[in-house]
Amino acid sequence: MKENYTLEERRIVMEIKEILQNQESQAAMKQLMSDEIMNLIHENMKPRDTIMAYYRCAIMEVETKFKVLNEQFSLEYDRNPIESIKSRTKSMESLAKSSRRNSS
Repeated sequence: MKENYTLEERRIVMEIKEILQNQESQAAMKQLMSDEIMNLIHENMKPRDTIMAYYRCAIMEVETKFKVLNEQFSLEYDRNPIESIKSRTKSMESLAKSSRRNSS
């Protein structure tokens, strides 16, 4: 095999290597985006989505209870002790961080 390559030959070899790397990247991307992988991701997201739905429902339930209590109090005592009721939900990542922080 030839040891001394010309500048043009080196450039061609580099271009070929780059083309091969791009083709490998595209093949890997196709494999990652396959139906099998996408179904696996979707199935693994279901439990997380279910937990987050329960979490959002619990927040709404607490908010509703406060609104009912506020309305009952205003009817009975003719004043509203709760000025405003706002709620927010944290992301799954934020909940996990809080849980780790509070458990240690």
